[in-house]
Amino acid sequence: MKNSVLFFVLLLACFGAYCKSKKKTEEKTEKPASPVWMTDEGRLSVFPSSQYLSAFAFGGTAEAAKNKAAETLSEFIKSQVTSSVNYTVSNDDYSVFQDSTVETDNLMFCTEYTNPFYSEYHGMYCVVGYIDRVKAFNYVKPKLDSASRTFPSDYEQSLLIEDDFEKIDSINRARKCLTEFYEVYDFARAVNPQKTSVYEKIDVLSKQAETTLAAL
Repeated sequence: MKNSVLFFVLLLACFGAYCKSKKKTEEKTEKPASPVWMTDEGRLSVFPSSQYLSAFAFGGTAEAAKNKAAETLSEFIKSQVTSSVNYTVSNDDYSVFQDSTVETDNLMFCTEYTNPFYSEYHGMYCVVGYIDRVKAFNYVKPKLDSASRTFPSDYEQSLLIEDDFEKIDSINRARKCLTEFYEVYDFARAVNPQKTSVYEKIDVLSKQAETTLAAL
């Protein structure tokens, strides 16, 4: 009788161990759930457009997926800076109406990525590249502010010079600060057009300076 009870207890223990082992094996082989950001609706719920620029991309490798996401973000930024700003230059003798457009290298800043996810269904890696609008604007803002502080006054001082050769040299020196300005201006307009609008006057003044140089 005792042997029968002992055998039964051992049998239950073995069965319990088997079930536990089987459960662990099933847990290990269970496929991970797809990230919510793999759909447009899910991506925008995680990265709302009011706070982020974001782009979903596939790639044969995780790095290729990241590069494709960055490329998509870059194209979006480029599409955002094709608009023009009308301005007027006038004095007692003439008025000039001109469109101000910007053509610069399309640099990006503060780009981040989700952890790449391998989709067995697609046979490719998936990732979302995203840019926090506030963080990115604050990152490039010092270059915008630097030009805003120095260029207007330096340019106005240059216009007071009577000698044409010296005036040209002075204007060109004043415009040197615009190199860094235009490195970030397009990007800033794309990530935060409202906050960047205060710097449009620098772009307008830059075009005026080009017109002045061309006339000398």
